[in-house]
Amino acid sequence: MSGSWTIAAAAGVRKLNGEIVQMLGKPESKARFAHAGSEVIAGTPAQPAAVMKADSATMGGLVQRLNIRVS
Repeated sequence: MSGSWTIAAAAGVRKLNGEIVQMLGKPESKARFAHAGSEVIAGTPAQPAAVMKADSATMGGLVQRLNIRVS
């Protein structure tokens, strides 16, 4: 099982995105996330959106194939 964390801000907050990407790119940040079982994927706001869209499609297909229902 995997999980993800996404930091989102209002459109136009490029400086904040740049600071977060810079911090997450540091080896010590990557090591801390790796120790927790996570992989750092930092970049443009479009990148996590694409990952979430792909994950949603994958999980949605699995839910349909297994006929999972909320009770």
